[in-house]
Amino acid sequence: MALLAGAPATAQVATEVRSQVRRAVVRLEISGIGSDGMKESKVGTGFLVTEDGYVLTAEHNVLYKNSEAYSSDRKIVAFVNIAQGLPLEAQLISTDASLGVAILKLPEETELRYQPVPLCMDAEPKANDGLVAFGFPEGQQFAARDGPLDSKDGVGARWQTGIFAMPGMSGGPVTDIQGRVVAIMESGSTQGGPRSTVTPIRWATRLLSLAQPLWVSCAQTATVSSSTDVISVSASVDLINDDHLGMSARSRMFRQIITPTPGYRIVSTAVTATSANNNSEPSVALQPDGSAEFRVNLTSGPVFDRWRGWWKGVVVTRQRRISP
Repeated sequence: MALLAGAPATAQVATEVRSQVRRAVVRLEISGIGSDGMKESKVGTGFLVTEDGYVLTAEHNVLYKNSEAYSSDRKIVAFVNIAQGLPLEAQLISTDASLGVAILKLPEETELRYQPVPLCMDAEPKANDGLVAFGFPEGQQFAARDGPLDSKDGVGARWQTGIFAMPGMSGGPVTDIQGRVVAIMESGSTQGGPRSTVTPIRWATRLLSLAQPLWVSCAQTATVSSSTDVISVSASVDLINDDHLGMSARSRMFRQIITPTPGYRIVSTAVTATSANNNSEPSVALQPDGSAEFRVNLTSGPVFDRWRGWWKGVVVTRQRRISP
């Protein structure tokens, strides 16, 4: 795997990222009959976003000829790396046509623990920052393709990258150099050189409210104190409960992992809300690995009312350098 353009990556870092993300990437084999009576079979990519088997992918992967619903016999078979190649039948849960994204559900296997990849809720990569796309090009072996972010002015404000993405990689994760998902692969092209269009992962927040993915804050601002042994880091939090699936209000716990600056561990936190509604008192729990987990219970209204619960604000962390 090549080094990432515009990023302080090394071959070792790239290999670690590849190994981490590989566990979450899912090969999808989709088949069905279209409105014209013809049968279609194709291969796409998805990735695990929760430990109980929710998978995110591109909407066109589950559509006949990439544009319409299958009229009958639709079947989605998933192959997860940790399942050692065993086929698992996936169920289509929901799609968002405006984003071109779909969410699937794998069976809750008692002998498997799905290993999701963390999602960046606030990623704002800059031009020429290094990105990595993962998937199954042309339905072949798992591959990782890297390239820079070219611009954020693609169709519908999607991002354009210099990643050489081939058919079969659509729906796969696009990560930063730390292996955190910042976008989902939409399509690729070789016209005018390698390039691809990706959809920022944060746009899928509403669709992902059906699951409980591992959101992490990637846009952190660090302030160095008089001693570099201690730093203050601010992480933004933006959570919303948009569930309106029944005739009564629905409450559930939302979590966000706040990762420390490399070489540091979080030792204390302070929480400040900028906007909140229908929420419990938030809490932050320090984790053994040096990170912190923000938690808040949010309540949304029934299907006929549709009021929402949300919490937006900042968690300021105090971080101490880890002794060598």
